[in-house]
Amino acid sequence: MTVSSAGIRPPAAVQFADWIAGITAEALPAVTVATTRRLMIDVVGLCIAARRQDYVTATLAATAHG
Repeated sequence: MTVSSAGIRPPAAVQFADWIAGITAEALPAVTVATTRRLMIDVVGLCIAARRQDYVTATLAATAHG
């Protein structure tokens, strides 16, 4: 974890992202990699299935830039 010259630690989300970014698939058990791949495919499918739902279009409209 890096600390700024002012002694301030980065937000927890940044620390978590740094930790995750340092993990390689080779360092994980095979079952973890396989489960993660299945779950990611599931999440992508859910996103595709929900893309036309009212709450998704409202969220996209509320966060659209420009």
